[in-house]
Amino acid sequence: MFAKISRFILAVATAAAILPGTVFGGELTGTWERGNGKARIRFEPCGAELCAVIAWIRPDVKKGKVGQTVFRKLKRTGDNSWTGEAFNPEDGRTYKGSVDLRDGKLHTKGCALAGLICKSDTWTQVN
Repeated sequence: MFAKISRFILAVATAAAILPGTVFGGELTGTWERGNGKARIRFEPCGAELCAVIAWIRPDVKKGKVGQTVFRKLKRTGDNSWTGEAFNPEDGRTYKGSVDLRDGKLHTKGCALAGLICKSDTWTQVN
């Protein structure tokens, strides 16, 4: 019995190690591509919080650069949701941002004017 449990734990740990682009326990990992295919972002720890940086950007895109932080100060607000700040390289402004994982997709939103004006995007995991 103990051997079966040990093998199961080892299998889960191995899967977690070799599949870094998956969502385990509502955690953001891996690289995500924007719905329009213009950019990819990667989530990473920033101290006690979570950030997302541009991992790739299509060559014809004029604004933004690889390594630029586009989400910062993300704090968990639910099982699959975080809020913080969203930086838009297209206009150079920072907005109140939210990130949600639903149905295998990443949904992001940035809002201004106390939520009266918002822009949303859907991202697909690429690794």
